[in-house]
Amino acid sequence: EVEAARDTLALDCDGLVVKLNELALKRALGTTARAPRGAVAFKFGAAKEVTTLNSITLQVSRTGMITPVAELEPVTIGGVTVSRATLHNFSELARLDIRVGDAVIIERSGDVIPNIVGVHLDDSRNDYTASAADHERSPPVELPKHCPECSGPVSVSLNERKSSSPSSLPDAERDSDNNTIISLSDCEHASVSVHCINEQCPAQALNKLTYFASKHAMNIDGLGKSVAKKLLDANLVNQCSDLFTLSKEELLTLPGFKDRSAENLLDAIKKARESCSLARVLVALGISGIGRTSAPTVASVLDYKLERLLQVDQD
Repeated sequence: EVEAARDTLALDCDGLVVKLNELALKRALGTTARAPRGAVAFKFGAAKEVTTLNSITLQVSRTGMITPVAELEPVTIGGVTVSRATLHNFSELARLDIRVGDAVIIERSGDVIPNIVGVHLDDSRNDYTASAADHERSPPVELPKHCPECSGPVSVSLNERKSSSPSSLPDAERDSDNNTIISLSDCEHASVSVHCINEQCPAQALNKLTYFASKHAMNIDGLGKSVAKKLLDANLVNQCSDLFTLSKEELLTLPGFKDRSAENLLDAIKKARESCSLARVLVALGISGIGRTSAPTVASVLDYKLERLLQVDQD
């Protein structure tokens, strides 16, 4: 009853917690390592809506991973308008078998993250059945053979679900058995990742710089994606360490920068350099396997000294 009425409530509600109404019994029951025994939580199912898949675009991460993204006809779910949803990877895209023009079911996982559940077969926009010929739908998306941002070469890693040993491919046209990958369906039963291997890819550079300055890394206030793009486009920054040698005169050459904004950014960079912990530096460097959770542990092993990090053997 509460779930059915959740949209009419004065506050957002994503579930219920039912507690014992007897304090003595509640205390006697005690707690587990994670929760009290005198209470139980019920989570509502994710809110779902149906909308149209307008297109599938590709985005490149700071590590070069190429990810498909669903561009949707805007739809309101739980009071939030959703127009994009990540498809995570090409294996997931193959599993869902969604195509441009399909009516798709979208939910907000945890009432936060937009996620496509699958094709809505009962919708009039999908006038096909499971046995209908493929020509009645748009063709499936193919694996990219070039980076969508820089047109550089890509590498495909194919990891069979029954095996933990990945196969690294020189290009997007061969699988681990040296067979041609002709469609996304070849990836349905394997974990497939596609990476841009161009070290000069502008999308990777932009995302690396933005990540370096983010609040969980160096925490440089005012250095978001738009400012990072201006710095890269003007060749004032080619690698993250170049931030620490920027001058006010250089910043004033950028569009939109005045005396105050240039001084504020330089002050934020100086503050980050002087006060940032080694754990944050480790996160900012984007080292594989070191994230926000593990960085403090690694920093403690290094005695919280940057010099120790520089002395670490590559092996």
